[in-house]
Amino acid sequence: STSEEEWGRTDALNNMRNHDLIPVSVDKEMGGYRHTIPRKVQLELKYFQVTKGEKRLVESRLYFDELCTTQQPEHFGGSINILDMMQEREIYPCDVDINGDIKS
Repeated sequence: STSEEEWGRTDALNNMRNHDLIPVSVDKEMGGYRHTIPRKVQLELKYFQVTKGEKRLVESRLYFDELCTTQQPEHFGGSINILDMMQEREIYPCDVDINGDIKS
């Protein structure tokens, strides 16, 4: 890896493309909401036991839980329409600091 390489573009990652990779399925129920981020992410890996010391990945899934909306609370200027829509789905604003910015 050299300093000219972009993140995620290293030779090591490029060489993996020539191996048996499996896709990662994303949770369809929680993976497509706009204006949201998950507070909890779960990666599920399923494998086939080839030998006592070797496993082969056969399936992977990514689940998102505990979503919060990136819309600021109403008193910080968040969209009332979006906040109401999110509240109907039981999705509430992410925690914010005293300036209304999302806490990291």
